[in-house]
Amino acid sequence: MTVQNVGNVPALYVQLRDDLDEVTPGYITYVDQSATLNGQVNGVSVAGQIITADYFAEYGPLDPGQSVTLRFQAVIDPDLVEGTTIANTARVYWDDPQQTAEATAYI
Repeated sequence: MTVQNVGNVPALYVQLRDDLDEVTPGYITYVDQSATLNGQVNGVSVAGQIITADYFAEYGPLDPGQSVTLRFQAVIDPDLVEGTTIANTARVYWDDPQQTAEATAYI
């Protein structure tokens, strides 16, 4: 998941979140200790299937034009029927009052 500050001012309180069980529960499973934020483990926490990356707590504001990337590995349930669609929705939160955006990927 990559997000970019397309605004003209720094984005505060930037946090990325991905709940792997939100859309298609049990279809994919997080691979332990695989999550990174811009290539580092700092700022990343995992609780079950929920991956959270707190960019602001580790690095401060996200400047205009700057991007941040949350990467992780997941495995597909081998018992799924071939052709099953898997959906994963990730969200980014920023600023106060809080704003949010989301995107869904399908495989």
